[in-house]
Amino acid sequence: MERQPLMLAFSNQKGGVGKTSNLFHLAGEFAKRKKRVLVVDCDPQGSLSQVFFGSEKWEQLPRERTLAEVFSRWNDSVVPDWQGLIFETPVDNIYVVPSHLSLLELNLSTWDDEQDLALLHFLDDEEALPVFDVVFFDTPPNLQLLTWSAMIACAAGRYGGVVTPLIPEDFASQGLVHVKRFIERVRERRFPELAWTGLCLCMVQSRLSVHIAYEEQIRNAYNDLVFSPTIPQASVFKEAISARTPVSLFKPQTAGAKQVAALADELLKRARKTQTRKAA
Repeated sequence: MERQPLMLAFSNQKGGVGKTSNLFHLAGEFAKRKKRVLVVDCDPQGSLSQVFFGSEKWEQLPRERTLAEVFSRWNDSVVPDWQGLIFETPVDNIYVVPSHLSLLELNLSTWDDEQDLALLHFLDDEEALPVFDVVFFDTPPNLQLLTWSAMIACAAGRYGGVVTPLIPEDFASQGLVHVKRFIERVRERRFPELAWTGLCLCMVQSRLSVHIAYEEQIRNAYNDLVFSPTIPQASVFKEAISARTPVSLFKPQTAGAKQVAALADELLKRARKTQTRKAA
């Protein structure tokens, strides 16, 4: 039976909110559950690629073996071979399409017609997606071509959506309205099926009064859109990244790892609901 992968774009206009870290640890949780996970690094900074391979190896990758090949050849009659751009990682069951610094030149606020479909066409291979159970896209901290393309790729699947990590603080919350409008534009212009899967509160300090107050405000404003589990501010996450190992595999009994597992469970529940609505 053909697989219908869980496809999510992790996106926020604000940087430093735990977007890449959250994706990395969630990928590890699904890998721990024996799911084959593909992570597509759409951020020109390449933080996700570097956490798997190290900075030196990432910087030495030729452009044609990275995601830049997909966007630089978007109007070619021949779509780049997806197998040639997917790398195994040191973590079992996780595979990466690495980023490249040249994506900075390609991540524009305006683009040619059909250029935004480059990522969709790249993954629209009858053999590509069935290989994976989960596909995650790490997008840059802006709402431009690369983020738009990742959202389109997600929306075209049986289940596709956007996860927005944020810290329960003033500056980190201000960009939510822009994310909402961006998703609405994708729906209007390309795929009305695109779901805003949810808001994930990250780096939460449960005893900090500011975090307590802002979490309450965010939950009151966005209601069920906010995931129930929160990802705490904990040193184990930084230790796991330093070890290049997702927390669920690094220290699975810690409170942080258990919250990541709970978040993965809620993602799956929301995915099933969305699949049911699309089928109907």
